[in-house]
Amino acid sequence: MKRRRRIILSSNEIVYRTTKFVVIYIRVSTEDQARDGYGPESQERACREYCERRGWTIINIYKDEGTSGWKPVSRPQFKEMKEYIRKNKNVNVAFFDYSRIYRKASLSFPFFELLDSLAVYSVSACNPNIDCRTAEGRNQRAQEIIKAENQSDEHSEKQRGRMKNAVLSGRWPSLAPAGFENIRPKTKEDSNLAPIEPALSLIRDSFLLLRSGAYKPAELHREMIRRGMRSRTGKEYTLDQFLRILSNPAYIAMIPTARYGDLPGKHQRTVSDETFRDVQLILDGKKSTTAPEAKNQLNVPLRGFLRCHVCGHPLTGGDSKNRWGTYYSYYRCFNKNCEMVNVGVRTYIADGQFVDLLRQLPSGVALSAEFQNILRAEWAGKAGDSEEISGRLRRELRGLQEDLDALMMKYVKNDRTVMPYFESLKEKLEGQIANVQAQISATEETKATFTELLEFSRSISVNLANAWLVADIDQKQRVQKTLFPDGLKYDKEKGVLNPGNDSVFCQLQNFLLGKLYLVGERGFEPPTPWSRTRCSTRLSHSPNLGCRSVSAGAAWRV
Repeated sequence: MKRRRRIILSSNEIVYRTTKFVVIYIRVSTEDQARDGYGPESQERACREYCERRGWTIINIYKDEGTSGWKPVSRPQFKEMKEYIRKNKNVNVAFFDYSRIYRKASLSFPFFELLDSLAVYSVSACNPNIDCRTAEGRNQRAQEIIKAENQSDEHSEKQRGRMKNAVLSGRWPSLAPAGFENIRPKTKEDSNLAPIEPALSLIRDSFLLLRSGAYKPAELHREMIRRGMRSRTGKEYTLDQFLRILSNPAYIAMIPTARYGDLPGKHQRTVSDETFRDVQLILDGKKSTTAPEAKNQLNVPLRGFLRCHVCGHPLTGGDSKNRWGTYYSYYRCFNKNCEMVNVGVRTYIADGQFVDLLRQLPSGVALSAEFQNILRAEWAGKAGDSEEISGRLRRELRGLQEDLDALMMKYVKNDRTVMPYFESLKEKLEGQIANVQAQISATEETKATFTELLEFSRSISVNLANAWLVADIDQKQRVQKTLFPDGLKYDKEKGVLNPGNDSVFCQLQNFLLGKLYLVGERGFEPPTPWSRTRCSTRLSHSPNLGCRSVSAGAAWRV
């Protein structure tokens, strides 16, 4: 019997499956759709027509819209298609052209190598003659992939050249910033940006109000949203978007570029250079504002008063919701460089430890009287300076208002010496007036604070801790800052740490302890403040009731 001869295929030969089932992949980015007309509808129509000619049954269509073909970005539908092909190898893959997979050859080749290893047939509707089942076809496929990358490189190079020419000629190279819209300039000397009202006026007001110091950035964001500041689509700006607007040099007629820096533009200037510079200093924290700090919520009265014992940053506070929808209040350190970042302590624990610290002060009429005396002494040292500052500010305000009136009079008379600079001069004077008015308001608020504290001191003859507990949030904050001007450091394990010896709290404590303990435990004369600080040989003895920390596990009572 004649033996049959066995045919051994080479190890690199691929036997592709023959199937009537197919999946279609469609990808489009905004740039592709605008430049080449590679819309998802046209891609899908071309692929469907090709599959119908071949008599294939479409199993599924995978679409990734708005994704780049140049970078390895996330493509949910592309990933899902690959997983489906791994599990169901009896399928073909169709797509519009090879640039739809990737525009970069180093990213495109691994995908087709995966299909070849699974013996899955792939074809482009635009290049149906390229047969990946043959060596010649795979070579042609590689050339098409490289061609797609070269086309993308050429387009990017041309686009960079056009953008460079536009920037150097003073035209905005991309989507218009907030408050402007893109237009087609009539001549090469015209700008391609046109202002949109009232959006641009609201942005101008934002710069002026922040520079005046009357608002903190977050407060100004809420105020401008209340006034109707919205994006092109009618949505409210987030705080981050609002701050990016205030940091954009487009509003001083500049074009920001990564390669060439800020270049002068032809579009309309919104604010002066001085205003923009001052706003950047405020946003960077290099220039303080006179706006008062935002009021704490009633459930977190020690927010901004307690400081982290590790980094010294003030603790923030707020509510957190658990998985069942219940809210709990916490104090936290939000310094991202601190080892205690986001380590929270329940507010009722920290508040209770602060109250325990206040209870170290002996209650009685002596406490109220001495508290009032210290307040008056503190105010007497500041009142003279405050009155002098207030008078100087009012004189400065009158001078600025007179300068503004004179400027407006020259404008009415059409004075040629001021007409070219009228807007910038007027804006500068108005900003200075608003800043001085805010400083005067801060000075008046200081007087009101002293009056309220004096009134509060008359209510603590019974117990300071109890008076703090029933006080409103404003009084609580003022009392905290008066007793402990530098705040208090807080350790989650140890609780409230020792206050400074020069704090008003320690002054009250030293005075009242001397009043209560006229005779020490062993009969010696009670120590005086001088002997406590300067005498090396102490002949008197007193209990250890000085300023000390309040631990998390124990509460001090006097």
